[in-house]
Amino acid sequence: MPYQNIQNYPNNANNLGSSELSVLSSIWHEKKSELEQTDIFKAFLRKMQREWAIETGIIERLYNWDRGVTEILIEEGINAISIKHNGGIAKQEADHIKCLINDQLAIVEGLFGFIKGEQPLTEHYIRGLQAHFTQHQNTTEALTPNGKLIQIKLEKGVYKKHPNNPRRPDGEIHWYCPPEQTQPEMENLVAWYRESENKYPPEVHAAWLHHRFTQIHPFQDGNGRVARTLASLVFIKAGLFPLVIRDSDREAYISALEEADAGDIKALVDLFVRRQTTAILSALKLRKMVKVKTVEKKIWDFEGLDVLFKYSQNDRDVRGDKGNIPQYNKYKKMAKNNMTVAEYKKNRIYPNYPGFDIDVYDGNGEIVSGQTKLSTVRDSYLDDEIND
Repeated sequence: MPYQNIQNYPNNANNLGSSELSVLSSIWHEKKSELEQTDIFKAFLRKMQREWAIETGIIERLYNWDRGVTEILIEEGINAISIKHNGGIAKQEADHIKCLINDQLAIVEGLFGFIKGEQPLTEHYIRGLQAHFTQHQNTTEALTPNGKLIQIKLEKGVYKKHPNNPRRPDGEIHWYCPPEQTQPEMENLVAWYRESENKYPPEVHAAWLHHRFTQIHPFQDGNGRVARTLASLVFIKAGLFPLVIRDSDREAYISALEEADAGDIKALVDLFVRRQTTAILSALKLRKMVKVKTVEKKIWDFEGLDVLFKYSQNDRDVRGDKGNIPQYNKYKKMAKNNMTVAEYKKNRIYPNYPGFDIDVYDGNGEIVSGQTKLSTVRDSYLDDEIND
C-alpha cells in the first residue's frame, strides 16, 4: 500500500496508558533520591546504558551473538578483545563493532545531559542523532527509481534522497515516506509532539513518537536506532529509564509496529510498559542490595563458613566490580554439619543470590570440594586456631 501520511495522536491516547506503570513510576520518584548518588545506582545505570547501546545494534542486525556475550560486555565494558573472543568475530570486524557500540553508548549517555539542559526536541537535534549513530558507517543500500538495489554513500545528518522502502520476505514492498515529502512530515512530527508533550502518559508519547518517526523513515539509514533513542528520551524526561528493546523482544516489537501501521499503537505502548516496568523494579531492588563483604561476614558470623562470592557464569570475583548483592536473610538455624558444601550452595546460596556462586575455604585458606561436609570445614578452623 502506498505511503500514508502520519497522523496526530489518536483520540483515545489518554486511555492507552498503564495505571500500573503510573503507580510504579510514582513509587520510583519517591525513592530515587535515596539511590541516585550511590555507587550501586551509578553502576546499575552504566550497565543499563551499555545494554541499550549493544541491543539497539543487535535489533538492526548490525552485529549478532547470543545473550551471554551481551551480558559479558554489560559487566566488563565494551572492548574489541572481548567481542572477538566471546563473539567469535575477526579482529577487524570486532574493532568496527566496538566503534559502533561506543557511538551508540555516547548517544544514550548524552540523552541525560540533553534533558538536564531542558532543550526542546527539534529536527536539528534528530538529524544530529543520526549523524552520530552513523559516523562509522560509510555506505548503505538504496533503491533507484526503477527499483534496483544499489550501494550509495551514506550522507549523515541529512534527510534521505532515495527511496528506502524494504521488500518483505513475501515480496510485498513496505512503503515509507517518499524523499520529497520527508521535510514536511518531520515538521509535523516535531510540532505535534511538542504541542502534546504534557497531555499524555510517557509510554503513549514514546510509542507514538517512535512509530510515527519509523513510519516516515526520514534517513537513508539509522532510523530504527534514532526511533528507540526518541522513545528513550521521552522516558528519561519523565524521570524513568532508557527504553531497552532486547533481541528477545524482536518478534513482539515488529508485530507491535505492524499493528501501529494498521492504526493501533496499543501493542507498542504495552511493550514499552513491560520494558519500563522491568527497569523500575530492578532499580527498586537496589535499595535491598548490600556490599558483598557484608554478606560474607554475616555468613561467617552465623554459619561459621569462610566464603567468597563470585559470578556463577564466569567464576569471576564479584569484588572486582565493587559489586553489591541481595542482603543476607538469616535462617532460624545454621546449616547442619552433615550437609555437604554442594547441598549448602543448592539450598541457601543459589535461591537467595541468583547469578552468584561461592567458594568455601577451609582453615588453610584452600577451596574445599562440593562433597566436603560442613562439619569438616568448620573443624578445620578449630584446627587452625590450635596450630596457631
